[in-house]
Amino acid sequence: MFDRTYRVDASDKRPFGTHWVFKGTVFEHGKPTRIAVYRKNWYGQTARVYVDALPARFYEVRVGGRIFCTGSTDGMAELAADMAKAISTGMLTIREATRGGKVA
Repeated sequence: MFDRTYRVDASDKRPFGTHWVFKGTVFEHGKPTRIAVYRKNWYGQTARVYVDALPARFYEVRVGGRIFCTGSTDGMAELAADMAKAISTGMLTIREATRGGKVA
């Protein structure tokens, strides 16, 4: 029943295009697996996308020491790809929340 969650096919790669790096054909249960890398471009930061198959799929976008996690509904692969692209090109930035020099 949940076989599809672990198998990799062309539709899994589509949202990530040329950034796809995973060479396997099956995701391991419960192990976050790096599937795409968006290299730093211009003012951006390198963003790495991971998937965790549990049997639902959850995506993570990792930037430096931060991890942004998605839910498991439709469109989450596309959301992770869009976030990683925006981060890598500097269109989505990550900074500390401060107010008057102190973390808010």
